[in-house]
Amino acid sequence: MSLNATGTDKLYGPETSSKTVNGSITISGDVNGTVTIQNLHITGDLTIDTTNAHVELQDNVTIDGETNVVDVNGNSLVSVANHTGNINITDDDSSKIELTGNASSSTVNILSNGGDITLAGAIHNVIVSNNANITVDNNSRVDYLSVESGSVLLDAPEESVGQIVKEENAEVSAPDGKTLPVDVVSIVKVTADRLSEGDTKVVGVEYTAEKGSVTLTVNPSAEGFDSVTQNPNVENGANESFNYHEVKIEMPEGAEYISVDNVDEGEITILDDYVFTYKDAEGNVLGARSYFPVSYEDDTTGNTVAFGYNNEWVKTYTWYDSNQNIIQIDEVVVKRESVE
Repeated sequence: MSLNATGTDKLYGPETSSKTVNGSITISGDVNGTVTIQNLHITGDLTIDTTNAHVELQDNVTIDGETNVVDVNGNSLVSVANHTGNINITDDDSSKIELTGNASSSTVNILSNGGDITLAGAIHNVIVSNNANITVDNNSRVDYLSVESGSVLLDAPEESVGQIVKEENAEVSAPDGKTLPVDVVSIVKVTADRLSEGDTKVVGVEYTAEKGSVTLTVNPSAEGFDSVTQNPNVENGANESFNYHEVKIEMPEGAEYISVDNVDEGEITILDDYVFTYKDAEGNVLGARSYFPVSYEDDTTGNTVAFGYNNEWVKTYTWYDSNQNIIQIDEVVVKRESVE
């Protein structure tokens, strides 16, 4: 159903009771003022293309499909409606999205290129797929901001964003003189092209594991600790003189992305800085594999000694679903019985 909105201020939907519209609705035209939608259950998508009008969706509105904001004026979209699908912003100019009430649980997809987007109210999840300038209003809250691609300039008050994640080729920065409200977490897509071949084990490493936790205890006094082991993936920048112990972390169901939080190893390039995956014979990704530096050859003495800027460190794997929501966290703890 297409509705051509003209004049000033438009109201769609009955005054009382509720009406079901089977299918999708597109509202377009040169209407000025406010377009209000009330008492409607739209089983399809709602598309809004009103260059000069502000749109309000009341709390008695339900949209089963997607809500598409193509073009609106600077006041944009205010919603307390039930959005079963996502709210997609493709307006390349400027727009403001204010969600409260039922609408707060929605996912907002920012698909516009280079537009100025203001977020207000309370929004659970925002996904950015292009260049954007994003402002979070004072006294507003975004639980989760994910940047899939492009460059995002984020102007947000302290504590206004719960978590920011970005994929490998995306960038997130704050305006000059300001800081981001929270540190950015880098994530990578779990795909088979990050495969690492071969199993690597180091003598003197005791391995224990339970769900969500793996502990490696290194004993440099163990017989055979100085034995030569395979050094995998040195072409990725790992130090060839290091011996690595491999750990496999099984991928949880529904995971599509992973991030790795890693302690600083004295700015040495080691395989601990990389994410690899392993797969079955059919090419299905089964999980992530990681390599921990255990020992290295001392340049002065030629002896094999335990690697350890810290006596203990923790590496954290965080798994995300397709919407970059966290679904599981695994930790690997490396402990040293002694450091030579």
